Amino acid sequence: MMMMRNRQPVQVQPVVSAKCWLTAASMMAVTCTSLPAEEIPAGGGPTPTQVDGEAIKEVYAEAEEFALIEAMRRKMAAEAEAKKSAASEAAEGGMGDDAQRRMDTSMSASRRFLLHGGDFASRTAISSLADDVHRKLIQLLRERDEQGKAVGGEQDQKIDSANIIDIRLHGKVGDPAPKRTLAKEINILDDSVQLLLHLHLARGVETEKLQQAVLEMLIYQRYLQSGQNVDLNERLLVWPWLSVGLMEAIRLNEPEADRRVYQALAEHMELFPPDKVMQLTQDEFASLNAVSYAAYRASAGALVSAMITQSGGREGMTEFLNDVAGYKGEVENLMREHFQGMNLSKESIQKFWEQQMLREGDARLTDQMSIDETEQKLSSYLKLRYRNEDGEVVTADLSHYKEVLDLDPIDRAYACYGVATDLDRLSYRCFDLYRRDIVANYQLMVQAIIAGKDPGIEAELERLQLLRMQMIAATQRVTQYLDWYQITNAEEVSGDFESYSKLLEEVARDEKMRDDAVSLYLDKAQRLIR
Repeated sequence: MMMMRNRQPVQVQPVVSAKCWLTAASMMAVTCTSLPAEEIPAGGGPTPTQVDGEAIKEVYAEAEEFALIEAMRRKMAAEAEAKKSAASEAAEGGMGDDAQRRMDTSMSASRRFLLHGGDFASRTAISSLADDVHRKLIQLLRERDEQGKAVGGEQDQKIDSANIIDIRLHGKVGDPAPKRTLAKEINILDDSVQLLLHLHLARGVETEKLQQAVLEMLIYQRYLQSGQNVDLNERLLVWPWLSVGLMEAIRLNEPEADRRVYQALAEHMELFPPDKVMQLTQDEFASLNAVSYAAYRASAGALVSAMITQSGGREGMTEFLNDVAGYKGEVENLMREHFQGMNLSKESIQKFWEQQMLREGDARLTDQMSIDETEQKLSSYLKLRYRNEDGEVVTADLSHYKEVLDLDPIDRAYACYGVATDLDRLSYRCFDLYRRDIVANYQLMVQAIIAGKDPGIEAELERLQLLRMQMIAATQRVTQYLDWYQITNAEEVSGDFESYSKLLEEVARDEKMRDDAVSLYLDKAQRLIR
């Protein structure tokens, strides 16, 4: 992030007039076009007050909207001292890139974002995405409901024109991509703080990265809107875990959220514990590979969700976000200040995080299994458990059903109780093609065994086994075809496998060798076993 200080605004005399209008769509677009050179009067042309003000007043009936747009127009003009060359080109009939960017301007519907550059479609799409992030953040904190009505806490403050987030679009799709396509900039001026977000469109819009950047800028905006004073030498900072964790918490609130990564991490919580998550710097975060990023995002999401879901957590998170950008001490102290539940002990943050990780890792009733997962569960469920003539507990495959048929009704029911319960639970989450043709038939078969009947169970077992083998074979063919199609049509290497291999190497390298007597003995025993 770039930090610019003491930049003094200077007034310039623009040489273009404007026609401005407000769209009735999801955003307010202020678009200005220049007059031909021959229509520009001698002496530099009309002032913005003479032309722009009257044109805007015709459209904006409300004084508040007019004042907001006028303030932003004056702010843009104050930044244009270094762009005199663009004015001279416009006077000759052309228009420079900088002048064109000043004219191609749109404001989002929430009036929190001002976009410059790019075409109208790009500005509309990015404006909608930014407003969507802001809306979901408010819903997460329960500051406003889905209809935009306040449901608790302080009213959403009207944004100050000096704190509007300025999104600058550069280039277009297909241009040579710079090393960084997304950059955040904070300019601390004498009397205000300017929030800038630069986005190069060479690779299009990378949605997840842009959402996180927008959310980070919204946290800075909250800090400024809360009335905090910012000194010229002050450094504003939002740690990656907070913006990443908030976006993950927003995603987890959606019905279609994929929680499988939490199920995998539940057994490997040592990868990114809370202390490691909160200590990761911006540079370290940017260097994470694909696998490490997925683990980091899940851990940060669990940490933020744990903070929000405790008693008074949403109000605490609102106050926390208002203070965090300029907080000078340890962030853990600020967390304990706003989240009283985490003030119980030194390990309380770890405890809340572990509980949230396990809670998110629990499978939902509507989470559908893949074919491989369904097969694995089905194979482990098709077991009969009963006592033989010697009174010993026997666990046998369903193919041994004839031994259960000889038992009395109560013992048959006990023998089939486990498989019947497991099949009933599996029917909710199994792969769709298994539910009617395979699982349902196994359930009918178990009911027949409980009733002591044998309506061709052996033949039905063989048929279902053959059908399962055909299902697995078809899945393998589809997977191989999709792999072939992806490989032959890939334009670039994703690097996921390389990232996974690198992670394994890092884990192996980070293993600490112990030289105490017990460890040396165990290492020696392990070598002998091998």
